[in-house]
Amino acid sequence: MKLTKEFTNLEKSAVKLTVTIAKKDVEESYNSTVAKYVKSAQIPGFRKGHVPAAVLERKFGESLKADALSELIDKSLNEIFEKETENRPLPYQQPVMDEMPEFDTKKDLVYSVTYDVFPKVSVKDFSGITVKEPQVEIGDNEIQEELKAIQLRNAMVMDKKDDEKVAKDDIVTINYSELDDNDKEIEGSKRQDFVFTVGSGENIYKIDDEIIGMKKNETKVITKKYPKTEEDKELAGTTKKISVTVTAVKVRNLPEIDDDLAQDVSEKFKTLDDLKNDIKKNMELAKNRRVAEMKSNSLLEQLIEKNSFDIPASMLAAELDGRWRMMAQQFQTSPEQLEKMILASGQTKETMLNEGIPFILEEKQVFLPFIGMLLSNKDDRRLVPVHTISFLTQKLILCALYEKWNDMNVTKIAEKLGVTKMSVSRCLDEIEYLDIKILDKSGKTRKVSVSEEIRVLWEEIKPVLRNPVIARFQLAEDIRLDKKAGISALCEFSMLSDNVYPTYAVTKGDLKETNIKKIRQISIGEEIGCEVLELGYFIEYNGKMVQDPLSVMLSLSAEDLEDERVQICIEEMMERYVW
Repeated sequence: MKLTKEFTNLEKSAVKLTVTIAKKDVEESYNSTVAKYVKSAQIPGFRKGHVPAAVLERKFGESLKADALSELIDKSLNEIFEKETENRPLPYQQPVMDEMPEFDTKKDLVYSVTYDVFPKVSVKDFSGITVKEPQVEIGDNEIQEELKAIQLRNAMVMDKKDDEKVAKDDIVTINYSELDDNDKEIEGSKRQDFVFTVGSGENIYKIDDEIIGMKKNETKVITKKYPKTEEDKELAGTTKKISVTVTAVKVRNLPEIDDDLAQDVSEKFKTLDDLKNDIKKNMELAKNRRVAEMKSNSLLEQLIEKNSFDIPASMLAAELDGRWRMMAQQFQTSPEQLEKMILASGQTKETMLNEGIPFILEEKQVFLPFIGMLLSNKDDRRLVPVHTISFLTQKLILCALYEKWNDMNVTKIAEKLGVTKMSVSRCLDEIEYLDIKILDKSGKTRKVSVSEEIRVLWEEIKPVLRNPVIARFQLAEDIRLDKKAGISALCEFSMLSDNVYPTYAVTKGDLKETNIKKIRQISIGEEIGCEVLELGYFIEYNGKMVQDPLSVMLSLSAEDLEDERVQICIEEMMERYVW
């Protein structure tokens, strides 16, 4: 096809393409269209395939021209865009024809379409750009702070006695509601089973001090006056009356920061100094990564400020639509139903998008949808560097993989794992810091969803996971425990024959019940009665008292993995039960 093309740049990264097709090609296309219909046309008085072209044109002339025109435009655009690189249309919007062209077989065909193209970003002005490198030193204070975080993650949470009082740092569960001047419950203020740590301030009404001294199942009406300087603007200068019932009180028993804690964290640590050295090494790596990120962001912000560019309208529209659908997903409804809900509340979709999901906030936020980058100095959550993934986070990740979680929020995860929402939030912080691809974020809302194949995700996350074995006990006698782990668990999932001695699993809570540490361990050369693995977590797989397959892989010793039979059975287990 003989054609010419002309591109004209428009505002907001749009382009107008004008195409001219030679009249010879126009005539040939029309004749080809007529010939095609002659073969299939059925008109009374003529046999099929023998209708004269003149009769067909007289009866369906305009339709034939429209068909030929459509084919010419499609064919010419495909030919142009197949070779074009600089002015290819974005996938968000089809090219729009300005006006329908005149179709005349005796003339060249000329038509125009407009569409959005990828923004042309030209960096010309580097003047005045300076990138400062923050100077950060890792000292004893930072190491102690991380040790305290590790201490917290390894704490045992236990119920207080019913007659014991709430104290600072206790974990409490409360039911509460706000009361009006007549001591009637204010509609919509009631909350059940709210969990928080006393002294953290992580509750709406900031009533930490007021519930200290209460007991389980005690109800109290709290009248609290908030100063005008209160950070929460809705509370500032007000007086609230809140009815609170304590339904549970738990105490967190912190382990000593010593060699035992280091060994509980990982087998590779023999002393507390080993753990400290590892923390410092990982902190240095995290610091260098964060400093590089800050320098990069600073450079980008300054370049964007000095070298402006247009964002295509279709790109913004596509991003807004995507965010609207994400909002609908959070409300567990359809985009159409969400719009009806918003309209019923007196708002509009456009208002929600413009006010609730801003794209550009002057001097604060720049959104670049074409490279998926958000540079913002507002609501920047500080993530604590993660040097060793916690056992609870690892358990959460594996449960998500097995059950293919979808849109699991903090509340649902806490219920599933039987832990507090605060613990789950810390786990999600670790997942976010480690950039594990199972976390969906929208503003401050975080949900866990497994969208990729488990095999692919496993290969990505395996490097950050840890051996769940805290300690190994080789005992002289078989104490016959319920839970199986290690090689014995692998045997349950495959055709492998077990060792002459079984391997059992215990968690920290089981140690006291079984008194394993007091049972005699074997001497050199003595036969093993059983092996007991103390695990940082235990997942009952498919309702069995058997360690889950992925944790089995992580638990096996280097000696076990050298056995070819073990390798074959691992593959068998993964194919049958996981992949």
